Amino acid sequence: REAKLRIVSDYAYSPVVELMPGILTALGVEAISLSANINESKMAVQEAEFEKALWDMALITGALEADLGLRFDVGGEKLFLADNRGKILSNGVALAVMAALTWETMGPGVIAVPVQVSHIIEKLAQRYGGQVRRTKTDISSLMDAARGKDVLMAGDGTGYFIFPHFQPAS
Repeated sequence: REAKLRIVSDYAYSPVVELMPGILTALGVEAISLSANINESKMAVQEAEFEKALWDMALITGALEADLGLRFDVGGEKLFLADNRGKILSNGVALAVMAALTWETMGPGVIAVPVQVSHIIEKLAQRYGGQVRRTKTDISSLMDAARGKDVLMAGDGTGYFIFPHFQPAS
């Protein structure tokens, strides 16, 4: 029997709540949703409010013994992760985790990252038979690389992730 992934997903009152629950359901993921409605008054928040919401998501993830915690930023553009113990992953670790998950689930292919990202990505690529394409540090260079042949994912190490098969970067 396959284990069903159980996650806590904090949508930060962003428009991503219109799309993501359906995707998670289609993937067979059990999702515990937080901040799951659009609230225009929350489209910009202070850093302290963001940090508190991130810690709250992590705490709930650990308390519920969920497999993973997700927190989107208010624009729905960035993703922050917590592990099953409620520990917030650094952006670099989150990128490495997403790269490993991508190669594990989608097979060999290219993952694009900026030049300043840790070289652990190359070690993961070697382990999974994938390749790494290094880009300039700006987001438009990363988006250009995401349009490339065989690119499975692109990530910048600050919370931005692009999955060309689901979200074309054009």
